Amino acid sequence: MALSPTADDDSLIGPYRTISELGRGGQGVVYLAECEDPQFESPTPLRLTLCNRGLRIASLPK
Repeated sequence: MALSPTADDDSLIGPYRTISELGRGGQGVVYLAECEDPQFESPTPLRLTLCNRGLRIASLPK
């Protein structure tokens, strides 16, 4: 099953813009992303996991 966005997209996922793909496995994909909200300045890992209802998105703690 293909997950989007791809690493070369520069896609928005909610308030996050993906920068690059950090890793991929059987349960999903982790991207390096930055929040479009200027209150949050540093990049953060963003995890997209597969579940039985589709994709679930979570920002990982630093």
